[in-house]
Amino acid sequence: MFGIFASALGIIFLMAQGKVSSSGPYPVFPPYDPRTPPPLSMGEAYALAVAHLGRATNQFYCITASCLQTTNDPFTGWTFSFSNTNGQRGRVNVYFYGKAETVARAGEIGIPK
Repeated sequence: MFGIFASALGIIFLMAQGKVSSSGPYPVFPPYDPRTPPPLSMGEAYALAVAHLGRATNQFYCITASCLQTTNDPFTGWTFSFSNTNGQRGRVNVYFYGKAETVARAGEIGIPK
């Protein structure tokens, strides 16, 4: 009986370790304070967004840039909206830890790379 209890306690301890120390696939950053300069400048983020788009930059141009949610770690960063001459729009998010991803919201297209 003691062996079963000890095993169960060990499993609970190991699972609790994962809950406390695991940050998932994203780095852990403190929430961004908008009273300070962002950890990734808009120029650096734009360069990452354009690099992420690759050849699609021949068809799309940037129409807006803004800072993403400032308190929703790890999703803090910049968002860039792009458009083409047909009026189709797409979006690239560049997070403060340097990852860029194409995002399509309602009414937008996924920008091909």
